[in-house]
Amino acid sequence: MGRRIPFFDKIEKIAVALEIPSYKLFMYEPEEKSKEKVLKTSDYLKNMPVNVKKEIISKLIAIIKKDIESSFR
Repeated sequence: MGRRIPFFDKIEKIAVALEIPSYKLFMYEPEEKSKEKVLKTSDYLKNMPVNVKKEIISKLIAIIKKDIESSFR
């Protein structure tokens, strides 16, 4: 519904269970349209709502920061 974005580990588990690439969980196209055109990642990102982009970037930064901090322990 676009209200929240799950953590990346959950996204990956869902994608594995569905046997699809994880990026497809963020795409919606009716079947007839999906056969007509395959979106490039850059096109998909350009069309993504700004609030979703910000949330993804925020979560990526938090994950990277956590990984960097744990490497110094």
